[in-house]
Amino acid sequence: MRTRIVFFLILLCGSGLVLGERFFSSSGDARFDFPALGESIAELFPGPQWVEDRFQPSPLLPKDYILFVTKEGETPKLSIYLGYYPGIIFLGEQPHDPEVCYQAQGWDLAKHRSVEAVPMGEGKVAYVQRLEVAYGEEQREVVFWRQEPGRIPEKEESGIVALGRDLVGRVGRGRRDYAWVRIESDPGFLPRPLNDVWKAQIRALILRVSSCFGD
Repeated sequence: MRTRIVFFLILLCGSGLVLGERFFSSSGDARFDFPALGESIAELFPGPQWVEDRFQPSPLLPKDYILFVTKEGETPKLSIYLGYYPGIIFLGEQPHDPEVCYQAQGWDLAKHRSVEAVPMGEGKVAYVQRLEVAYGEEQREVVFWRQEPGRIPEKEESGIVALGRDLVGRVGRGRRDYAWVRIESDPGFLPRPLNDVWKAQIRALILRVSSCFGD
């Protein structure tokens, strides 16, 4: 009972902070350098011909995102997506992870979520999530993670822990923004477990995303 009361107070205070920021902020610009990330895709993932693309309009999409796909006709089909969120918002766009997004669009989970470790150097380890999804006969393999400014992706958290950190834990540094990053491919292309080549590319992408968060 006491835990519920404490959580409710955190939620109430956090709601005021977020809604105040939502309605009284002087600027709604994303604090993320999308052009810099876009210019890096071919360098980070050499070989395929990458083209920038857009999704069909959907209430599930954040206002600010970037999507690169391999040129039509190339195999395997790959895509790299980053959706940017200014923080938890109770009115308007709702942050959600790719597992929720896929299921909301009618995809089935072919395999439950799993976690893989990506060495980042200096004894640090990032954790990325794995999914396999299917829509009829169409199948996709997915690697994704949630990334915050100044932090490497961590293991999956419970909703209460993530919400508490969004509302309270990051107030000290004056920002609550973060991004969902997703790599999607045809089945059989992303090795399971990830090999050293893919881990190196994902590590490089994590570092590049980190450098693109604005001050």
